[in-house]
Amino acid sequence: MQRRMLAAMIFLTMLAGGLAWWLTSRMLRRQLSPMLIATKALSAQADAAQSPQPLPITSQDEIGELIGGFNRLLGVLGQREEALREQEGIYRAVDNGQALIWMAGLDKGCYYFNQPWLTFTGRTLEQEFGNGWAEGVHPDDLQRCLDIYVTAFDKREAFSMVYRLRRDDGDYRWLLDDGTPRYDSAGLFVGYVGHCLDVTESKQAEDALRESEALFRAVSDSAHDAIVTADSSGKIIKWNPSAKHMFGYSESEAIGQPLTALMPD
Repeated sequence: MQRRMLAAMIFLTMLAGGLAWWLTSRMLRRQLSPMLIATKALSAQADAAQSPQPLPITSQDEIGELIGGFNRLLGVLGQREEALREQEGIYRAVDNGQALIWMAGLDKGCYYFNQPWLTFTGRTLEQEFGNGWAEGVHPDDLQRCLDIYVTAFDKREAFSMVYRLRRDDGDYRWLLDDGTPRYDSAGLFVGYVGHCLDVTESKQAEDALRESEALFRAVSDSAHDAIVTADSSGKIIKWNPSAKHMFGYSESEAIGQPLTALMPD
């Protein structure tokens, strides 16, 4: 009799344990079902080589909140991936252009130069890396160039400067360098990007014009004859000392007046 009771108790215990396990497994399956659905959806996207899309939320419990948080993370990662694709597109575009492009990180050191820059200088990326690019700047321009760069970087302001950079043939060329602060998709400052154009010809033309004007001024100031220059509208723009003696007007009084004012009625 005792053996039968013992056997019955064992049987009931096993039955109760099995029932508890069955109920627990059903509850777990029901609770984890949204997670399984989301996992299958993510796996299908991976198999199709698709960019991750928001996962379905089939419950409003803790599991649903977890999937919602994961979807938000996917959104942020998607934005950054898109930004990287755009940046890569810019890299490809500038590599095929004429502008010399550089990029600098938070430490002010440059970590990227496009192919036109490397072709222009005849140096490798490793040589230009960090502050290596400054080795090619003309010694007379180097300190001024660095002062402008560091000051703007610390203030996170755009800058524009002109300096001479050594070309691969050893000739120094004048570059117009425009730098702009860079920010990521979250608005955090990540460094600078700059582009340079060879402005040697225009710089030489400006210098020649400046020298010509200085020469004209020297000749005009020393001439005994009155020399008066007017623009296309007939207004006086230059007035030498001899003109003052002849017409009785100082340079400040004459500049901007119509040339006809000097003619007798």
